[in-house]
Amino acid sequence: MPFRGFIYGSLVLNVQSFLEKTFLYGSLIWLAMRTGISWRKAVLVCGALVFGLRLLQVYIPDRSAEISDVIILLVVGGVIGLLDRESDVRGRRKA
Repeated sequence: MPFRGFIYGSLVLNVQSFLEKTFLYGSLIWLAMRTGISWRKAVLVCGALVFGLRLLQVYIPDRSAEISDVIILLVVGGVIGLLDRESDVRGRRKA
């Protein structure tokens, strides 16, 4: 169940972890886009990387492999894509 650990854990620590992951995954997508990769490819590659890391957590004792991180990455990637599209539209209007 996505976000199960977030719901049943410590509120302060989980909010801090959520904000940290949001920043880190957004930065990862942004850096991938800065290398010249398209927005869609950046989200797919970063999503595959995070998903693979979460699958590897199955083998770590006392860790739960949740899909929550991939969902956070996809939402952040969607917001970045919308903002990038909006900046393209504004750039065309000024030119």
